[in-house]
Amino acid sequence: MHDIEIPVPTPYISWRLFVGLLLGSLVLGAFSFLRPFRLTFGGQLLDALSVLYALFLALMCFRGSWGQLRMSGPPGTGTRTGGNLIPVLLGMTTLWAALALLGWVSETMWTQRASTYPTLFHVLELGVYPFFIAAVLLLPSPNLSRLSRLRILLDSLIILATVVTLYCYVIMIPMLFEPRLTFLEKTLGILFVTANLVSLFCLLFVAFQTVHVGIRQVIALLTLAMVIFLVGKVVVYHYLLHSTEASLTTGPTPGLLGSLTLIAAAAQRMRRVLSQDAPLERGPAVLLEETEVFARWKTWLVPILVLIFALLLVSLAIQPANAYTPARLQVIEFGGTSILIVLVLRQVLATHELNKLKRELREKNAQLDTLAASDPLTGVLNHRTLVTRLDEEVAHAKAQQTPCSVLFMDIDHFKAINDQYGHAVGDLVLCQVARRVASILRSEDCLGRWGGEEFIVILPGQDLRSAHEVAEMIRMQVSQQVVASEKNLRVACSLGIATYPQTAASRDDLINAADQAMYEAKHLGRNQTCLAKLKKDTNVVSDTGEG
Repeated sequence: MHDIEIPVPTPYISWRLFVGLLLGSLVLGAFSFLRPFRLTFGGQLLDALSVLYALFLALMCFRGSWGQLRMSGPPGTGTRTGGNLIPVLLGMTTLWAALALLGWVSETMWTQRASTYPTLFHVLELGVYPFFIAAVLLLPSPNLSRLSRLRILLDSLIILATVVTLYCYVIMIPMLFEPRLTFLEKTLGILFVTANLVSLFCLLFVAFQTVHVGIRQVIALLTLAMVIFLVGKVVVYHYLLHSTEASLTTGPTPGLLGSLTLIAAAAQRMRRVLSQDAPLERGPAVLLEETEVFARWKTWLVPILVLIFALLLVSLAIQPANAYTPARLQVIEFGGTSILIVLVLRQVLATHELNKLKRELREKNAQLDTLAASDPLTGVLNHRTLVTRLDEEVAHAKAQQTPCSVLFMDIDHFKAINDQYGHAVGDLVLCQVARRVASILRSEDCLGRWGGEEFIVILPGQDLRSAHEVAEMIRMQVSQQVVASEKNLRVACSLGIATYPQTAASRDDLINAADQAMYEAKHLGRNQTCLAKLKKDTNVVSDTGEG
């Protein structure tokens, strides 16, 4: 009998439904704000629908969030993180907005007329910002350096300063100079402006340092919600400032329900991110500001800022002088100066960070060059680098008419060491022999591993006699060394010497001559040093040491 799969209910709703809800909420918000119905009952019905719709969105945010809140953390991390609280905080944002709408409906039904600004709704509406800002600040971000975070902070301040300048020019100055507005009304308006700007700054600061694709989508939805809400606020403030009525009446902004719909969509996307089988840090490790789109946008940042402030000055010059003109001019001057200072600081910081990255890159390149030129076991030069270095030294000897000697060294009975003691001891022998030989050589000399148990030493400026003295010193030091103390293991080596120009005139001939001399030392009994045949076919053999 086959197992019957029972469908598991999902806390998610389709994106197509969310798009439909968004369009419907925008229409409902516009109708609630414009009040096209003459009958009082029609307006109250719209208000009731708005409250029910906001409560429905709050349930969408909370649905499935409590189960994730009880989890120990995102899959793959094993620890509790603030990311699990984000859907709940977004749900609280939506729920508080629903409570504010309920306060508006209750006051309207009680008084049977549109309430005068400010109302209980506007006071309660301020309560949504702490939940929203807390949700944004809890969005996970990678551990960045202080320089990177400071640069991101300056980038956010540039955008924020531009928005503040535009906001003050268009909304704040007329609001502060409007004689019909009381001190309480102006204070409430300033609080709303400040809360909106703080929310925008938090979104910018988190967005610029986020690397997770899913989190970027959450931020995009929250940013769009903020934009719609700000546009609605601008519409309301414009209505308040240009209304000819003696008493200013206003209710919820036309974009409030649309913003709440996007917040619910962001909560759903965040729950999907939290339910993935990978930590939140998974994703392309590229900061949003370092992507190609933002890189292109930054190249146009200064021209865009210049254009914005030029348009503000032009608009100020062509409009008739009024009570707003001096204050608006001060706003432009202060905003432009602030942005200029931040731009200069940002450029200085970027230059400092670029120089730091260049230094780190040079150090990493030097490390890579060292690794590419070194033998991974012994740490001395590898075969390829030895060939290159010998070519350079032979060319230099030819140019300067100086000698250059090559020692070809082979560890005696190395195969027997591997067979008897194992390859680990054989590797230890290679490393300790290389270390002992390197301690004898001069700084200008070169030691490298030719292959297996064979080493080559390049001695620039050394003739046959000097090279023979060095070779004998190496041979005796190696034979006196105890490689593995617990096994009382000692090794010996055989060496061959070839010198430019007495022995050979090219790199290959030098290596072959030194190799043949080393084999001759092997044939003579090992643990010996032999000189390669000179061009006059003379052969010199050293004292044989231990034989």
